[in-house]
Amino acid sequence: NFSVHPSVAVTSETFTFSENRSFASVPTFEGYQTVLVDLDTILAPDADIKRSQFNAVYLGIPIEITYNTNREYPKKSFKITVGASFDFRVDSKTRVRYKQDGQNKKIKQKEDFDTAWYRINLTGRFQYASFGVFYNYSMTQLFEGSNGPLGTTTQPMSFGISFDLF
Repeated sequence: NFSVHPSVAVTSETFTFSENRSFASVPTFEGYQTVLVDLDTILAPDADIKRSQFNAVYLGIPIEITYNTNREYPKKSFKITVGASFDFRVDSKTRVRYKQDGQNKKIKQKEDFDTAWYRINLTGRFQYASFGVFYNYSMTQLFEGSNGPLGTTTQPMSFGISFDLF
């Protein structure tokens, strides 16, 4: 009733800013530092900011162990899965969408923004047939050390529902 599932995964995580803010890299004596900036001070006064997001993309190697309550009919059984993944950052960027002078505009900035180059995640999933719920917790911080904006540290987590297509 137990099975092991090693695989390769691509994960894209998007964080939406509130209050018209975004990340920016500013030069310092040691190099660059990621800071949280107020977009109202950077863009024109008549700019109507629609959305500001940060996106990080990871290539990962997850390994999961699944317990299946009914091996003969796996599509009609309960499954409990626990696992871990080791992921490498392959891309990170900010994206700001706004409207100015009646035109829709977009600003994209690709940098590492002091995000950690790797992460280790733990995952759990409970599933019946093709429907499931999951929880992911990052054992590592999103930013390297305390290099996040305003010296912050963040350990992301996510949860939600899942559907198997095959």
